[in-house]
Amino acid sequence: MGRPLALDLLQVLKEELQLLGGSLSVALIDQISLGLFYATVIDGRNTAASDVFSVSLAYSFTPTPSDRAACHPPQAMSLVV
Repeated sequence: MGRPLALDLLQVLKEELQLLGGSLSVALIDQISLGLFYATVIDGRNTAASDVFSVSLAYSFTPTPSDRAACHPPQAMSLVV
């Protein structure tokens, strides 16, 4: 029995791309930072000429001793924005 047609199509239609870009991150205050990212497609196969842009906001914090005691067992604490 041969390979399924879907697997052959996935190989033919597989998207490959190379991006060229850069990022910038600025600490607004000790706990909050703002990030910017921009890239453009410079080469690829089965892909459109496109640009990528993102903005991120990061908040870091240190758990208090009471927060750490409330974790059973000890766990990492994180905030995703």
